[in-house]
Amino acid sequence: LMGTIYRRRSDFVNSKKYYKLANGLQESMLGADKSNVLTTLSNLGIVSYEAGELLDAHVFLDKALDLQVRLSGAGSLEVAKINILIGKVFAKERKYSEALRFYQLAHDTEKRNATDYAVSYTLERIGNVHYKMEQSDQAIVFFEKAFSLKRQCNATLGVLPSNLCEAYISIGNYNKALSYSQVALKLNSEKNGENHECTLKSHDMVARVKMLKGDYKGALLDYEYILNTKRNEMNSDESEAKTLINIGCAYRKIGDYTLAQKNFEDSQNKLTHAFGHDEIKHPAIELVEKYIFELENERTKKMFYFF
Repeated sequence: LMGTIYRRRSDFVNSKKYYKLANGLQESMLGADKSNVLTTLSNLGIVSYEAGELLDAHVFLDKALDLQVRLSGAGSLEVAKINILIGKVFAKERKYSEALRFYQLAHDTEKRNATDYAVSYTLERIGNVHYKMEQSDQAIVFFEKAFSLKRQCNATLGVLPSNLCEAYISIGNYNKALSYSQVALKLNSEKNGENHECTLKSHDMVARVKMLKGDYKGALLDYEYILNTKRNEMNSDESEAKTLINIGCAYRKIGDYTLAQKNFEDSQNKLTHAFGHDEIKHPAIELVEKYIFELENERTKKMFYFF
């Protein structure tokens, strides 16, 4: 009980301390209920994962897995749940092949016995690992299956539409990417309101895809809406500056170099105001200076071409 209380407070040191005490007592008792031992081992694994102590997480979860297999058999849903936890630890370690193996083991069991709700989340995890392994085609297969199942069982879609958008961008399918970016925007708008930071990020993604599709005027309208909203909501100079850069890029693509330069310079001024004139420049300042330099070169080349 104390371990759970401290875990809810994100006090992982004390949480782990009490779970360890419980585990020691449970294992020292002759004829102790193995299900209680199993629960404590799983909790120790989860707390270690949340604390970033991944080696300890492996130790506790491996013990929990071994005990659960002996109690309920390798094909049980309880084993599948532990396999997912072990997969999460490997994913955090960026050992994606191992993460994929454990997620797949869990999925093989869940697709026979679990609810569509549970299966959808494991499919999404598998998709995430494939995406991190730069296997976007395979990621899309699992993301699409997860999306379909979540829609069928009215589960929360969360970041899945955004992940689908990113995966489709990576393979150059901008029509599909735009469709999912618009789904993400609609969901965030309904959940958080049109002016919320998460909604504006989704709106930014819609504009980004329009830029990739060559719809620069459409993207420009989106970016200007985002900028006006940020100004009304009193967002930070850095946040506004990033949108000004995007507006400058849109004007540059359209061929309006005067407005492109104005927005780049406005962005530069805001970033300088926020981060100063340090010798080691903020990455955003370096980026906008690069764009200003490239813009001047483009204008010069066009002038020579004209003459």
